[in-house]
Amino acid sequence: MSCKIGPLCQFARRLRPYLLGIGILAHARWPLGTNVVEAINTLIMVIKRIAYASAMTASNDAASVGMLPFPSIKV
Repeated sequence: MSCKIGPLCQFARRLRPYLLGIGILAHARWPLGTNVVEAINTLIMVIKRIAYASAMTASNDAASVGMLPFPSIKV
């Protein structure tokens, strides 16, 4: 391995024997495409943005941040 970070190399060595099983079994159990995963990630980011905005509004600092409008969420 060409990794220079010791703990990362150790983690990669421990994970290597399980990589094939993790990918195949996870896909067989939950066949999610990349589009679904990206949609979930986007939704998480929007939820975090809304939570941050409500915290900023609660502290009356939202006007100084110059926040953008939130996209509409269609579920």
